[in-house]
Amino acid sequence: MAEPQIRVLIVEGTAEAAQSLGALLERSFGPHVTVQTYATGAEAYAFLRRYGADLLIVNAHLADGSGVALCQAVRNELDMTTLPILLVADAPTVADRLEQLASMADDCIARPMQERLLLARLELLWRTRGNGSVLRA
Repeated sequence: MAEPQIRVLIVEGTAEAAQSLGALLERSFGPHVTVQTYATGAEAYAFLRRYGADLLIVNAHLADGSGVALCQAVRNELDMTTLPILLVADAPTVADRLEQLASMADDCIARPMQERLLLARLELLWRTRGNGSVLRA
């Protein structure tokens, strides 16, 4: 029986950052993960609306708006209440952290990200949704 494929959607401020993060996930989680990357919230929203995803990683600050607003739209407009969401923030202040908590994301990680911590948080998000440890390579 084939292992399930987990579709991870990464929305980063730049295509390079999204591709770098996607490559890390593919290296770390191997054949269990397929990665789709976008640099704008509008593109990611359209993709999610049409195809959905199993895990969302989104930068708090996007070129076309707020990653926080994208999280809220995913939860409210697309009604994806069980989609695990990790918000990525650059050196957040207390005000930033409060806004991020209100975003309806499940977790937030600050840059610079330590790879092992990022991977552990993604694994935890996946397992707390009632999934097994499929993300472990």
